Amino acid sequence: MSTTAASLVTIAAMALVTFATRAAGVLFVRAANPGARLTRVLQAAPKTMFVALVTPPLAHGGPAEWAGAVTALAVMGASRNLLVAILAATVVVAVVRLQAG
Repeated sequence: MSTTAASLVTIAAMALVTFATRAAGVLFVRAANPGARLTRVLQAAPKTMFVALVTPPLAHGGPAEWAGAVTALAVMGASRNLLVAILAATVVVAVVRLQAG
């Protein structure tokens, strides 16, 4: 099997596993009829995963990453829109990195 074919098979397998995991979660929640506590946990999960993804680069980051984090917090506080906050932070990080050379 060539490298390209192996890569495509690997990507397809990962996509299938990802889909199966998500589908199983949806089916489980529908069948389980979650209570108030589980509902709160499921609603908080995306935010906690986002924090887990952002924390390591921020801990090892420089001024660009910190400027992006401050921007994200400010925009999130003003707009309450996670997508807008992420986009604003991404732009700030890119601009600061470009200016730094």
